[in-house]
Amino acid sequence: MSIIEEKQTSSSTIPTQPSRARKYIAAFLPPVILGAGVIGLWYYISFGLLEEKRRFLLRPIHSVIDVGFLDGDNRTESLQALWSSTEVALIGLSISIGLGFILAILMSQAKFMERAIFPYMVTLQAIPILAIVPLISFWFGTG
Repeated sequence: MSIIEEKQTSSSTIPTQPSRARKYIAAFLPPVILGAGVIGLWYYISFGLLEEKRRFLLRPIHSVIDVGFLDGDNRTESLQALWSSTEVALIGLSISIGLGFILAILMSQAKFMERAIFPYMVTLQAIPILAIVPLISFWFGTG
């Protein structure tokens, strides 16, 4: 067998691309298996490990879904709380957009303003937001 024939036979064994169905299975099957495992573990802990009187620590998932999402009274209360949080978030977003535009204009128009403001902007980015939430809520009287 010559070298040319050997090269031709080795190049004809190139593996093919996986099929589309195999790609979908590889993409969706692991999360489905993990989700089913978490739900199974939840039921096992709730019914298998916890006694009846201690089951309030981890309610079964069907009970959580029933009370949390399907009960009208709880749904109304949850939606009202969601709207309240959304209002606060939108107000904060509006204030931050306005201040951001003003600071950006000031920093772009005057070099000394950029030198004065920039260190504080870097400091604000370095502070985790969860660390200053209590301080902000205290300032605005919501806490």
